[in-house]
Amino acid sequence: MRDQSLMVYEGRYRTQNKFRQGIFHLVEIDPSMVRARFVAPPEFRSQEFVNGFSQALPQGRMTKGPALEMTFAKAKEFQAAGKRALDKFLTENPSTLLVSDASNAPFNEGHFAIQDSAILPLPEGSQPPAGKHIVLSTRFGEVNFFPVKTDSFPSVSAAAEGFFVAPVVQKFIPSDLLMPIVGTDSYMISNFRGHIGQIFNDSHSKMDSPERIRIHTELLKYLRNPRLYAAILSEIVQGKKVDIAGIGKMAFKQQVFTHTYWIRSDEGTIFALKTYPFPAGKYPPGVRFAESYNLLSAVAREYGFGLEDAYIGTNGRDVRIITLKDGQPVTIEKATDGTPLYEAEDKNHFRRQLANFIAFLPR
Repeated sequence: MRDQSLMVYEGRYRTQNKFRQGIFHLVEIDPSMVRARFVAPPEFRSQEFVNGFSQALPQGRMTKGPALEMTFAKAKEFQAAGKRALDKFLTENPSTLLVSDASNAPFNEGHFAIQDSAILPLPEGSQPPAGKHIVLSTRFGEVNFFPVKTDSFPSVSAAAEGFFVAPVVQKFIPSDLLMPIVGTDSYMISNFRGHIGQIFNDSHSKMDSPERIRIHTELLKYLRNPRLYAAILSEIVQGKKVDIAGIGKMAFKQQVFTHTYWIRSDEGTIFALKTYPFPAGKYPPGVRFAESYNLLSAVAREYGFGLEDAYIGTNGRDVRIITLKDGQPVTIEKATDGTPLYEAEDKNHFRRQLANFIAFLPR
């Protein structure tokens, strides 16, 4: 896709495992010609509305039962609200150029969104955000990345609207999972506590089993306080076997996932890089966190820009690009050669509605 203010490039990537490959789209956004808006449904301003969803679900800490069913039902309400917000936005803004996934809030602990200069409420039982975190702000239509002190109204107000992002590269330097994030009060690895399956691949227990709950509850304890549990987290990240929850010694591989990365070049251009679950044989497609910098660097070299800052926005089934055709939203679901961008058995990959989004419009 080519536009005077937006360009979408398509390519293929390989990771360190040469057999693991995928398709990506790189969206180049000219800040001088495009303005941005982050939109969360108005229902999300209500604490009562977001209650009923349990973040224990994406953390892998729920078994089948009424609580799980209620959480799934609430997730569908979130997505339905997102569809209404998107339909309304496109009706009111027919000149919209492109819509992207934006934030994993309020699904994942640690993620949050800002609208009308206030942090939107999180479901009951969620660990509230504390301290400084990096936010992608769309105040005045400009995409900016800067730390926000979550318990300070002046700091939150300065962002006006936007969402939490996890830094992968800061001032040309790649982030390390176990190191503090520059300019914040957090560690990179802690940002994955909202969906433990997106950072660690637990193959030691069955889904929804009591063992899985014990293992993930123990991991959550570490991820919520990485300074205190730095020693055992270091062993886990290195792939060493550790004793978890009294169950026994086990090693955790870093999980392979697809991501939306937000990039700022050294010249100030904004890029969104989308990696897709392209069917690639027996090796799962996507990238591990530790492979992110190599992927981003390779893309930057190929397209001729300096990789100054990069952040993870959303993961998994949220990753998508929506364009307009005859005034209606259309998701890019296939590569230019007709290859589907989703696993053959997952026909509904792009059918799940976005709970919130970022839109780009002409200035």
